[in-house]
Amino acid sequence: MKSNKKLKFTFLIIKREFNGKVLELLKKEGFETSFSFYGKGSASVKILDYLGIGETENNVVIFPTSEEDSIKIMDCVKSSDYLKHIIAFRVPVSGISSMSTLNHFLKEEI
Repeated sequence: MKSNKKLKFTFLIIKREFNGKVLELLKKEGFETSFSFYGKGSASVKILDYLGIGETENNVVIFPTSEEDSIKIMDCVKSSDYLKHIIAFRVPVSGISSMSTLNHFLKEEI
């Protein structure tokens, strides 16, 4: 049976020093971390300054969610005291399942 719910991946890139506080805040709202890993950025200094993160050592957290829960996570992040330490974005699962997208991320032919 096909579900009408749109699935999203909600990505949070969090300065490492605030990772625990942000995840605890989201946990209180009922969102458990599904995937989390350390990231070290390779973006240029100009881009890092533009985004306001400056540091390249961050945690990347991924929540596979429904459209509704993705919006709730984004609202929670926006209203938190940690907003300036987080980059958050959502990607539809259908948007990353195409072969061309996989080629882009893997940088190789599939």
